[in-house]
Amino acid sequence: WYEVTGVQTCALPICRPAQRALSAHSYQTGKGWETLSFEAALAAEAERIEAGWHHIWHYRRMGHYAEQLEVFADAFGATRVLVLDHAEFEQDPAGVLRRCATHIGIDPEGFAMRNRRVNEGSVRARPLVLAERTLRHSRVGSAVVRAVLPRAARDRIRRVGRRDVTLTAATRRELDQYFAADTARLAGLLGDRAPAWARSA
Repeated sequence: WYEVTGVQTCALPICRPAQRALSAHSYQTGKGWETLSFEAALAAEAERIEAGWHHIWHYRRMGHYAEQLEVFADAFGATRVLVLDHAEFEQDPAGVLRRCATHIGIDPEGFAMRNRRVNEGSVRARPLVLAERTLRHSRVGSAVVRAVLPRAARDRIRRVGRRDVTLTAATRRELDQYFAADTARLAGLLGDRAPAWARSA
């Protein structure tokens, strides 16, 4: 949230909820925290929520965008909430950044964007993940690595053994159906300012 000349406003990028769920699972898996497959983790979600697991494990629940945004729209007005389509950001980051700057009331020419990709929706074999975590949590080991290897080299090493993760057709269909009602609410809430995927659902 930003406050410009006394007016509160916000801008946030979102992707299709099914893709967001997979991205969260990939992040958790890449960190070595998630051991279940995506489908198994979806099946275990209700039990995990009941047990009080942190919201980052709520792969389905966190995709209820309309439910979350309605609170802000009710409090501040829907026109003050700008929802940016993550796919559009991928295609035209500078254009989306200009929209964001204009929305929050600042000069879009007044700053530059650094575009460094992280957490790219891929995972590595668990032994590699655990080895990296062990090294990262060693004060001496992590200090030596940072002193010897520049960031670019460390990023290349982190990409070793990565494999892309995609939704199966069956899981995508099931999740799209699951999120259909919330997606319709999102389109109704934002109107022609809703992401294209929400308007066309």
